[in-house]
Amino acid sequence: KFFQFKNILNNPKSLISNFVFSLFADSKNRLWVGTSLGLCYVKLSSLNKRIPGNINFEEIKIKNIQGNRINHITEDYKGNIWVGTDMGLYQLDQNLKLKHSYSSNNGLPNNLVVGLQEDNDKNIWISTKSGLSLLNPKTQNIKNFNVHDGLQGVEFQSKSIAKTFDGKIIVGGINGFNIFYPNDISLNSNKVIPIITDIKVFNKR
Repeated sequence: KFFQFKNILNNPKSLISNFVFSLFADSKNRLWVGTSLGLCYVKLSSLNKRIPGNINFEEIKIKNIQGNRINHITEDYKGNIWVGTDMGLYQLDQNLKLKHSYSSNNGLPNNLVVGLQEDNDKNIWISTKSGLSLLNPKTQNIKNFNVHDGLQGVEFQSKSIAKTFDGKIIVGGINGFNIFYPNDISLNSNKVIPIITDIKVFNKR
């Protein structure tokens, strides 16, 4: 038998929206459901049956998460929850409080975050609709990459990102996919080295 869970009118504990874009089960046995209108979760250990007839969901009521599309949900090695939305990237701590938010205002190339993957160095790779980004959660530094760095294109597809057993990152878009070892990617590709070609003193050589 298949069981179905959906939004129920005037029931705030039901699913937020019937349009489900992402699902994720975390290390604390919580099921996360990303919808077109926000993010909710349920503690699977609290269910009184293997598959109950009704589930009470808890909504994450954080600005720009609530009411917006949730494209990808993941968890890092510390148990923080990362949420990619149409309005940027959000990091929730283990108590589900907002820890950090990232958008085009502080480094991302685009607010439409469609994929997230932690690498073996505990950094977060972020795929967007305008390129790929690398976030160091400790320093909060963001490095952006585009087609000039060899990407398949600027636009990536929702949840089309993964890590292989040996640490390679695979990320797919509208023109194929890229595969790479994070440690092989130069983080100084935009560094400009000045070259002196002429010197003038008081407008004279």
